[in-house]
Amino acid sequence: MKNKLLLIVFTLTCVDLFGQVLLTDSIPVRLSYINGERLGNNNRIDWKVACFLQHANFEIQRSADNINFETVHSFQADELRCREPFFYTDNTATSDKSFYRIKVGDIDGRFYSSGIIALYKSPDKMDITAITPSISTGTFSLQVSSASADKADIIITTSGGKIVHQQSLRMQKGNNTVNLILNHLPAGIHYITIISSTRQVSKSSFIKI
Repeated sequence: MKNKLLLIVFTLTCVDLFGQVLLTDSIPVRLSYINGERLGNNNRIDWKVACFLQHANFEIQRSADNINFETVHSFQADELRCREPFFYTDNTATSDKSFYRIKVGDIDGRFYSSGIIALYKSPDKMDITAITPSISTGTFSLQVSSASADKADIIITTSGGKIVHQQSLRMQKGNNTVNLILNHLPAGIHYITIISSTRQVSKSSFIKI
């Protein structure tokens, strides 16, 4: 009886911390963290990556509305430099609130975007910066940036205005992640509203399937 060789090939699907789906077993870059703080009239962004590129191209991008981003600074770093934390001080922001994200690219022109953080001039501001995925059967991750530690209420309504979920949130200063288990919601478009103790309001939407 002849011996037969059975070859099994595994394909590893990875979702990196930049939110990109990569069909590879070698993720070129991962974001360890992204933070920010207001320093006088300037905004400071701190981040760190785990990078497997000989050279990485970085872009710091800013937006006033969390929709339209522009690059305010760019640079290249080698693999040795990527082992250390990065920071950038933005002294050109004029809006009351500024949203930031980091884009990292390789020599082939592929870019990986970080999550979004928000920095504010006023001490009582807060915003929903993302809800992922935007379409799900019931599990969502809500990202909220707050200028200060505060209490807030999360209210979810149907497209017809019926309240279907409520919960309280204790926000820390900076970026907050809230895991929402919403399997009990009916299918359809839903609207999520966060109201802080100072009556600051931020809204977004998602689809439950």
